[in-house]
Amino acid sequence: TTEAATEETTEETTEETTEATESVLVDSEISAEVDGVTIKVKGMLPKGAVLEAKVPDDEVFQDEKFVKTVMEIIPARDCFSYVNFYDIEILVNGEKWQPGENPVTVIFENAFRSNDEEIEVYHILEDLDAIEAALENETAQKVALEETAAVFGALKRMFTSKSTIDLEKEAYYTVDSSTDGGVEIKEDSISFETNSFSIYIVNGYKDDESITSDKKIENASIQRMFRNEVRYFVWQWNMPAEDILDARQGTWTVISGEDNVRFEVYNSVPGGYLDVDINKNGIIEENERNQDYRFAYLWLKVTALKPGDATLQYKYRDSEGAVKTESFNVTVFETEAMLFVDDQIAQNGCLVPVFTYQSFDTTDIDFVWTRSDEISIYDEALKAPYAIRPGAVNVSLDRGGVDANDREMTTYTVSAQSNGNEIASASFMVPYGNEVINGGFEYPKAQAENTGFPNGTKDLFWSTTMPADDRGTLAWDVEYLSTEFPTSENSFINVFGIVKPAEGVDTPDGTRESVQADFDIPEGKQLAEINASNPGALYQDVLTYPGAEMYWSLAHRARNYIGNYTSGQENYWNSNAIDTMYVIMAPTAQVAHIKSQAQLNGLIRAAGADTDGSQITKTVDGHTITYSIRKITGDHLQWRYYDNNETPYIVGSDEYLTRYFFAAGETFYDINHPNDTATGTVGNLIDTVGFSNELPWRIEYYIDGVLQADLTEMGTEPLDRDGVITLNRTAQHLNDARFN
Repeated sequence: TTEAATEETTEETTEETTEATESVLVDSEISAEVDGVTIKVKGMLPKGAVLEAKVPDDEVFQDEKFVKTVMEIIPARDCFSYVNFYDIEILVNGEKWQPGENPVTVIFENAFRSNDEEIEVYHILEDLDAIEAALENETAQKVALEETAAVFGALKRMFTSKSTIDLEKEAYYTVDSSTDGGVEIKEDSISFETNSFSIYIVNGYKDDESITSDKKIENASIQRMFRNEVRYFVWQWNMPAEDILDARQGTWTVISGEDNVRFEVYNSVPGGYLDVDINKNGIIEENERNQDYRFAYLWLKVTALKPGDATLQYKYRDSEGAVKTESFNVTVFETEAMLFVDDQIAQNGCLVPVFTYQSFDTTDIDFVWTRSDEISIYDEALKAPYAIRPGAVNVSLDRGGVDANDREMTTYTVSAQSNGNEIASASFMVPYGNEVINGGFEYPKAQAENTGFPNGTKDLFWSTTMPADDRGTLAWDVEYLSTEFPTSENSFINVFGIVKPAEGVDTPDGTRESVQADFDIPEGKQLAEINASNPGALYQDVLTYPGAEMYWSLAHRARNYIGNYTSGQENYWNSNAIDTMYVIMAPTAQVAHIKSQAQLNGLIRAAGADTDGSQITKTVDGHTITYSIRKITGDHLQWRYYDNNETPYIVGSDEYLTRYFFAAGETFYDINHPNDTATGTVGNLIDTVGFSNELPWRIEYYIDGVLQADLTEMGTEPLDRDGVITLNRTAQHLNDARFN
């Protein structure tokens, strides 16, 4: 979130001309708030200056050059290095302004933890004049960048200067520390001076048992966070340098307390491949190229959701092939801010503003909500009975989830106001979709004809109940296939059996020569396999509303793995190659505990023969669940399309968030290899998962209280921002003779 604050001016003024505009400087203070931290700038500032501050966009953290720079400049003295990132700038009449020869003081309030012994502030320099000044006074430090690679977000601009500095080849930064006086620590704030603004990295450090180090990792170290705080962690190789080249698999997961934190994982190199690699002495060598690190997800983004504990684990494979784990604990405390947003969407559809101090008098307090997409909020979503209490907003009714087109999450911000003056504000980013997101499995982009992504990957949106285990490639949780690689043809034919008759062949006879790869997949260039590293289910949570009718559709195909056959008896066109899957829908609140295929199998067994999509209520493992289940069985000869148009899922009275499971059943491979180590990991290809959400309407006619059934009208309207609140439909039979 970015907020501009007002300036406090004095009579002392001067004039300075900048590249953007000529401004009058006044001794003043401006401020902004981001993620609960108040940032202030004091000093000689232009009249009308506005401070903007934000956490850098997620794309920055996927940029190879940014990651490389950060990992080089931050000392690797902890196995888990955490940093807070801030992108700060001052705008004058919409143009960026830099202090230059008149340094200003930057103050961070509520950013300092009292148990930190040292605070370091790293400043990645963007302004050319600031770089030249830092070089002149010998405070600048340099990171060498690759000539041919794109420069990361903070260094995108090219400067036309007589200087020999080339920001495509090198990055510059400065570092100030509380130990050398560059950073001043007070009771609840830190401050330092600067002559330019761009990306700052603030790192707190304390050398004791509360911070993870190489020797302390097994002691389950504790990281302390506050509600709504966002922090980034990076796993650093805890092994000898000569082993680094061989250990290229690893990812993060939350193994307990997942209700208390939300996480995303990032590959340290966008696209998954290094253009350069690290040799055994830790040196970057240009001639060691194309080393495959696409399954090494080093970076972790953690969002603290509510007070409680969570354990996060990094699982990796070492140079000997052994799987190892290291973990740390996060304890989330209540926010130090006055106000926070409580996510009650799964229970009642609402976001609820809550004052941290329960004794706070809310009389005459108004709550004003806004959306980051600048769409106005429906009045009805702010009123009873839709809003659970005064000040709440019903996000389900407001259709405030992730948009399928831009895949951007909507941030809701609430301002608590008294007599028109803001006294506190808080924000919440809605992680759920208005519909199934990424149903064509086109994101992220695959880096091979067959690849996997771990739970929590940005832009994936799908999760699986059964992440990869030690049998195969770590981080291979959700499996994709792609048509866009030179090796795709062999993979489609021999590995997955996605084939069609060869040119001139009407009906293939099962020989290799009688078939060819079928790249005419239902949507785009990528598809998914449900049976990835383990039998499980792909799932998503979708915003909905009580009484709505939910419809799904998908394309399904079985997998015909040629390695399934005895040598010399391969059949490339086998109508008996059949896989089974299930589509299961249920209120998220009732099935949030389901984490494994065994639990899903419990739902499937409880349904018995009721697998036509009708809704049933069963008690499974002590949980009473109302759900629908549809069994799908198909062969590998072609894509077949399925939907629930005849048996739509009816959203329950207290249901605002619905979970879709696309679950693995018995496959052709399983039948032929019941005791094989790969059993459960081969089969069920799906694509173009579609979704619609509709509200039914009905008009009935009565004469003297008697229903005229033959005149009843009915239909549905899309559950979207145009049709969700009111239905303006004129009755069609008011001129019927019976009413005269």
